[in-house]
Amino acid sequence: MENQKICSKCKVPKDLNEFHKRKSSKDGYDHHCKECTNARHRNKYHNDSEYKERKKRYSIKRNYNLSDKQLDELYSIGHCQICKTKLIEKKKMYIDHNHTTGEVRGLLCSNCNTILGLCNDNISILQSAISYLKKNA
Repeated sequence: MENQKICSKCKVPKDLNEFHKRKSSKDGYDHHCKECTNARHRNKYHNDSEYKERKKRYSIKRNYNLSDKQLDELYSIGHCQICKTKLIEKKKMYIDHNHTTGEVRGLLCSNCNTILGLCNDNISILQSAISYLKKNA
């Protein structure tokens, strides 16, 4: 029993390699086995839409330094800032920002975000593309 531990969730004795290591616990291992921990995380991450929304908002706030109010203002625009396509789902919206300064510029659809990304926000390339399209329209 020296190399085993009882999971506090499923109550089954298991080998120590069935537990994640945890420095903060007395014995150096998590109190739930890996199987129970993974099942809990699957339920939490994959089935809880409120949790997903909170996590997404936190990530956006951290990455773009936006308050909840600023984020809600961006979402309320509801369309791509370039092509004006209505953005129906938040997950289809991309927060466009200046990669040098980090300043948020607006929301974009996937296509417009990709265009800016592929040309590295280079205005000369975009102007050349416009000229090309006008010449060959």
